[in-house]
Amino acid sequence: MCKNVQLGWRAHRAGQGQFPNAPSLNMLRADFIVIRLRVVKPNTRAVHFYQSRGWRVNREFLHEKFGHVMLEMIKFNETGSASSQ
Repeated sequence: MCKNVQLGWRAHRAGQGQFPNAPSLNMLRADFIVIRLRVVKPNTRAVHFYQSRGWRVNREFLHEKFGHVMLEMIKFNETGSASSQ
């Protein structure tokens, strides 16, 4: 199952789980095994921030519209009822 953080919630500390009541972020408590987010690779501050909170880089890719290098970061959901891997 996959769910995306809606555009209106981007840059609002969504990866940190600061909005547990937001419908688009219920994935943090739901039956999602893997949670994903995208970060611009040169934004090392954001990359280190997420890594220090348990996120890891899953893949590197070019942004589909602008062509700059992006990182997909993932975290296994430990708060939902799905078992973590």
